[in-house]
Amino acid sequence: MMVIFSNIKNFSIKLKKAVAVMCTAAAMISGAAYAPVNVFENAAAPITAEAAVAVTVPKISVKYVFSNMATFQVSGLSSYPSNTVFKFYVAGIEVKSYPISYLKKCNVVCIDRDSKNYFKPGTYYSIRASAVSGSTKSRISEPTMIKTAASTDYRINAKTPLYTLSGGKMISSGSTDVMAYVKGILTTAKGVKIAGLASKSYTGSYLLINDGAYKGKYVKVNSSIARMTVRDAKIKKVVQYAVGMNGGRYVWGGASYRACDCSGLTMLSYQQVGVDITHSCYIQAQKGKASSLGNIKEGDVIICNNYGHAALYIGNGKIIHAMNSYYGIQIQDISKLSYCGAVNAVRTII
Repeated sequence: MMVIFSNIKNFSIKLKKAVAVMCTAAAMISGAAYAPVNVFENAAAPITAEAAVAVTVPKISVKYVFSNMATFQVSGLSSYPSNTVFKFYVAGIEVKSYPISYLKKCNVVCIDRDSKNYFKPGTYYSIRASAVSGSTKSRISEPTMIKTAASTDYRINAKTPLYTLSGGKMISSGSTDVMAYVKGILTTAKGVKIAGLASKSYTGSYLLINDGAYKGKYVKVNSSIARMTVRDAKIKKVVQYAVGMNGGRYVWGGASYRACDCSGLTMLSYQQVGVDITHSCYIQAQKGKASSLGNIKEGDVIICNNYGHAALYIGNGKIIHAMNSYYGIQIQDISKLSYCGAVNAVRTII
C-alpha cells in the first residue's frame, strides 16, 4: 500500500513539473513575459477585491479637429464608478484630466497642446486615455491618431471690439458690424502666433482675422468668438449672403446680388464658399445628398413646382427665395412653399 501511495505522489510531482514546463514554453512562443503558471495552485485562487473593481480601458472618439485644438468624447460613462477621473495623454504624457461628473454633463474633452507646446496646424498627434477610480487605474488606451486642420474657422459676434497691431501693442479699431464667419490664427498680445509656442510663455491671446471684411484685424479671445467646423462655417456664410438679398428684385435669368431669379439666388449663395451648383433648378435637384423636409438642415436647397422653383432653407422654419417680379426676394415661413407646388427634392449641398 505504501508503494502505491509513493508512486502516486511521484507521479503528481512529475505532472506538476511537466505542466510548468509546457506553460513556460507557451509563454516563450507567444513572446509574453509571463512567469510559469502553476495550475494546481491557481485553480482555487480566490478573486481579490482589486480584481473585482478593475477599471475598464476608456474608449474615446474624435468629435472635431481644428488647426489648434481637437475635441473628443468618452463612451460608456454609465459603467464607471462615480469617483472616476479620466486622464488624457499626448505622445504618452498626461496633459488633461476630467472627472466623470463633468463628462456626464458635457461629454466634450478639449485638447490643444502636447506636454509643452500648443498644437500646430497640419500636424499628427497621438491621443490616449486612462481611467482612475480610487487606487485602481485602467490600462492606457490604444492611440487615437489625429491630424490637425490647416486652418480654423471662427464665429465672431456683432459689436465685438476690433484691434490693430501698432508698435507691439493692440490699438482699438472699431467693432464688427454683424456676425462674422472668418478664418483666423491665435496670437499673443504682441501678435506672435501661438501655434507651436510653449504653453506657459505668454499671457492673454488674440485672434488675427485672415479673410473677409475684417482681414488683418484682431479680436480678443473671449466669449464673443467661438471655433467652428469647416462645414458649419461655410453654411453660415451661404445663409448670411442669401439673407442679405432679402428685399431685392426678382430678375428672370438674373445672377447678380439682390437681382436674380430663384436658382440664381441659391447658386450665388453657394459661390461664396467656392461651390458651384449651376444656374438651374433641375441640376440643383441632383447636387449634394438627398434629404427631406422632415430632416431639413440650414443651408439645404429645396426644389419644387415640378423642378421649376428653388428656395434656400435658412433655419428656424424659414426660407429665402426669389419669388417673382411682383414679390421679389423674400424671407418666409417654410409653410409658404405649399403655394409653389409639390416639393420635388431637398438637397444637402455640403
